[in-house]
Amino acid sequence: MGKGVLETWLQFSSDEIIDDAFQEVDLHLGMPPEEIIRNVLLLDTKLVKLYRDLANSAPVPRVQELFVDLIQMEEGKEHQYARILQEWE
Repeated sequence: MGKGVLETWLQFSSDEIIDDAFQEVDLHLGMPPEEIIRNVLLLDTKLVKLYRDLANSAPVPRVQELFVDLIQMEEGKEHQYARILQEWE
């Protein structure tokens, strides 16, 4: 019998990747909404890359599907934010 989703472990150290992603986000008081959205888009792009790497390394198809679903969700949000940004510019 194959491994179940709950018994699956991914060998991954996310601290450095996530810390780097958050350090690149520059939010401050009085920031225009357009800049906030640009920062959110930057972070979403990094999340998609992370999820894609995890999906490619997932040993169990259902775990891979989970990360693919997360990719689709983040990409959908990216498109939504990009549309909002275009409307404002």
